[in-house]
Amino acid sequence: MNIVVILNYVLRIMTIILGILITIKPWDSSNGQSSLIQAFGVVTIAFGFFRLYTYHKRLQELQSQDEQAHNEDDADSNEKIDSNEKTTE
Repeated sequence: MNIVVILNYVLRIMTIILGILITIKPWDSSNGQSSLIQAFGVVTIAFGFFRLYTYHKRLQELQSQDEQAHNEDDADSNEKIDSNEKTTE
């Protein structure tokens, strides 16, 4: 795996972990807005999962496009080789 891909996965997973930490709030906040903080944590978790899912799907699409382009290049080069062999005969 490329280091950029690993870094992207790590950052997206860290977003989910941050959302979990905000939701369970391991620190003491007695300012009366605990439900708002928990809601923000849940939204952050959802956003992290959304980003992770969309990045994974996009990465799969790009890899399949690269494979298709590579296969087409191989097919084109095989056709050129075949046509060169026919012309030399």
